[in-house]
Amino acid sequence: MRRPIHPDVKAEALRLRIEERLSLVAIQEALDEHVAKATLSVWLRAHPLTPAELRGRMREGGVEGNRRRWRRGSKPARPR
Repeated sequence: MRRPIHPDVKAEALRLRIEERLSLVAIQEALDEHVAKATLSVWLRAHPLTPAELRGRMREGGVEGNRRRWRRGSKPARPR
């Protein structure tokens, strides 16, 4: 049986998104109680990150570099 999530946890997640503009993963790590990313996504749907914030996070995470490699055609070998 699932444990109900305390209302203060949802309020803290909303505060972290609105005031600190954190990503889902960063909010998940900051909360004292484990909350599924899908649950956070539903709670925070009304407060999306801006396209500029998303681009900045993609660059920080190395996603931009991965895209450049795929465009050049140097795809990783498939395991057989």
